[in-house]
Amino acid sequence: MAAKKNNAIGEKLRHCRTNCGFSQQQVADALGVERTTYTCYENGRFEPSLNTIGMLSQIFRVDVSELLPGEASSPQLKDPSDKPIVPIYSLTKDEKSLISAFRVLNDKDKSIILDKITNMRNHSN
Repeated sequence: MAAKKNNAIGEKLRHCRTNCGFSQQQVADALGVERTTYTCYENGRFEPSLNTIGMLSQIFRVDVSELLPGEASSPQLKDPSDKPIVPIYSLTKDEKSLISAFRVLNDKDKSIILDKITNMRNHSN
């Protein structure tokens, strides 16, 4: 039996995910992977690629360095205005999935989505 890998990244992922109020399935959906794959990241069976770590940092709104081994063990979740992120426990499953998916988009795509939402809202009034 192979020895279990150092699980520093997995512990940080679990900490960030639970602080954000996301399920493993929601994070897996945002990454475009199976839930079992994401579970293996948290359990230390697989190590996510650097690209995946970058996407996870966007989902959890932390600096990439905070997910890497040897860095801060308790990432501070902040929004761009440096205010603590408000837990999203009261959001529906669809709302949480939408937020997870939005966070991994690049700035250009985020702008397009926000413009479309604004246009849809203006047309429904």
